[in-house]
Amino acid sequence: MSAIDTRGVRRLFQFVVLFALMIVVAVGAEGLLRWALDATPEWEPPIEALAQSMAFVLIGGPLAGLIVWWTLRSQRRDAAERSGFLFTVYVTLLALVALQRVVIAVPEAVSAALQGEFARLELSTALPWVALWLGHWFWAARVLPQGHNTVHVLLGSLIGLVSAAIGFVQLLGNSVETMLRPPLPGPIAAIAPPAALLLVGALIWALYWLSTGVWLPRRTLWLIYVLPIGVGGALVAALAAAATGLWRVAVWFLGDPVSADALQHFHGLWYALGTVVVGVTLWWYHRTVLGQMERTEVRRVYEYLVAGLGLGAAAGGVGTLIVAVIEAATPGVDRGMTSTNTLLAALMLLAVGAPVWWVFWRRAQRAVQAEGAAERHSRTRRVYLVVIFGVAGVATVIAAIQAGEAFFTDAVAGSLGLSTLRLMRYSLGIIVAAVAVFGYHVAVFRADRHVPAGAPSQEDETRGPRSVLLIGGPDGAPAALARLTGARVERWPLRASDGASAWEVEQVALRLADYPGEDVVVTSDEDGPQIFSVRR
Repeated sequence: MSAIDTRGVRRLFQFVVLFALMIVVAVGAEGLLRWALDATPEWEPPIEALAQSMAFVLIGGPLAGLIVWWTLRSQRRDAAERSGFLFTVYVTLLALVALQRVVIAVPEAVSAALQGEFARLELSTALPWVALWLGHWFWAARVLPQGHNTVHVLLGSLIGLVSAAIGFVQLLGNSVETMLRPPLPGPIAAIAPPAALLLVGALIWALYWLSTGVWLPRRTLWLIYVLPIGVGGALVAALAAAATGLWRVAVWFLGDPVSADALQHFHGLWYALGTVVVGVTLWWYHRTVLGQMERTEVRRVYEYLVAGLGLGAAAGGVGTLIVAVIEAATPGVDRGMTSTNTLLAALMLLAVGAPVWWVFWRRAQRAVQAEGAAERHSRTRRVYLVVIFGVAGVATVIAAIQAGEAFFTDAVAGSLGLSTLRLMRYSLGIIVAAVAVFGYHVAVFRADRHVPAGAPSQEDETRGPRSVLLIGGPDGAPAALARLTGARVERWPLRASDGASAWEVEQVALRLADYPGEDVVVTSDEDGPQIFSVRR
């Protein structure tokens, strides 16, 4: 036990010191490169800064190299050194810290190159951090066992994805703005920075996700990246941008625009459009990555997650609608948006969020009809309802306190009136929306509780053979049996002279339930209907 503790303490100091030395060396190399790449003869760095950079590199570099050599030697001799928790934390954390600097510095250097400039300052910052990041990315890929590199790969994928998405949105917005109203520095200066960010982010995302992340086992961390982040984050961005863009258009034609200049009014529309394109694309892509899913918890998480996000947007529309109605019915000075613009914002939120909620909630409700208690009592559905209850309850409590504060303020001052209602409008909007959401889902929750676990589903209640061939039988039997069993039913009528006993369709349907998925023949004789299973 003491040996294990000693080894753990040694690893702790080893990787803490190595982490600090790597940062120190990168900072020192950045300072030396800045001094070496500067082409201005008259510029001289401060003596203290140059000495510090030299000390960081010339002293910290060999020390870091010695620890790296010792670490690699230990990892070759002992497999436990490669799978240790502290080494995993070290290589993951340092790679991501360096990657953050790369995402900032490299696009600046690429942007300057696209504008025909030699980016000395940007290169001096980018090169040390690129080397540090690639070195630790390669180290993690070659040394860490399978599964230990998951956090590094997924977070690196996220950094690249977010950077590329921001770059695309800014590139589209800047490009349209440049065409409509060219900027003073020139079009290249407006387009180059987002283009560089898009390029660098896409390369990072491809290196992490397309080469490694998409092939990882579909476990908890992978599903968290794909569902709440890839699907949920993209959908939130798309819904918010769509509502904002539609609101700008509606205000221009139906509302009260602040500016009569169309270019100024629609300034943010192109960025909203780019966000919608990115959000919908990422939503579709991550849903495609999940592939065709059976009715498992993963599919339930996807459907309830999207339904919940659509519900949030729709509830926001309901609350904003209450705010608009109160503003229109009470006296006061509009600060910010007018009541007309507030009404348009409510309608846009409803137009964007309600269809998304309705489509995916209907899918979940159809699954309830098909699977019965299995769906009603699934963990995902229970968590979804509890989260809805919690969010709605907390929102109601906070809004009620705020409304009460406004009410009692005017009550103590003796100025209760319509102006008080106006002061309470945002709180009342939240309360109405939250109570409506809470009430509907309480009804759903109670309906689920009334169905005991293990109750048959609709498919179970109508289960039966795959096909039925009736030899004789009542004239209306084929349609009734098809409805009761879900089977394909065909009837061959007998000659009138071949009398057979009459039989009840419901009784035959109950007997057919003993032949699920089979092909059967039903004949009639003096003893009643006879059922035979056949092989087709």
